[in-house]
Amino acid sequence: MERTQNILSIAYHEAGHAVAAYRFNIQPKALTIIGEGDVAGEITPAPYISDDNMKGYESGKLTAVTKLNLEIDAFISLAGPLAQMKFDPWEFKHNYAESDYHQAIGLLSIIEEDDEVLELYFDLIDMRARKFVASRTNWKTIGHLAKAVLDQSKMSSHAVKRAIFEGYSLG
Repeated sequence: MERTQNILSIAYHEAGHAVAAYRFNIQPKALTIIGEGDVAGEITPAPYISDDNMKGYESGKLTAVTKLNLEIDAFISLAGPLAQMKFDPWEFKHNYAESDYHQAIGLLSIIEEDDEVLELYFDLIDMRARKFVASRTNWKTIGHLAKAVLDQSKMSSHAVKRAIFEGYSLG
């Protein structure tokens, strides 16, 4: 029972990332709940930010589009652990989400270097992600995708998109 609950928790985590990406019209990635090494599950490849936008950052030019995409990617990073926490708040451990939190902070720190402002900026994106996950329609879709990936362990990009669409259709 504990193993099944843990796998379902991972499925909700990964589904949270995928549904959040879909919310921003980002093509869903392949999804698996069978990770390698210390990784329990994953959406591949991550992050969602486009190579073109990253080129803008790497050249030192932060455009408005690049900033928005960094915020979106931070949002997507946070949606996974927030979905996992909502699904199983009693068993959720913050170390499950540590890499997602670090990724979100790292992305936002590209935009904002001041630590005090960065903390507030992170809190804003975190609050938006919490409200997204808590939305009845989004939560139902996250659950639908989590159950679909449980049946398959690995899903292609096309199958993820279809399951998300079906989940929203149930709403």
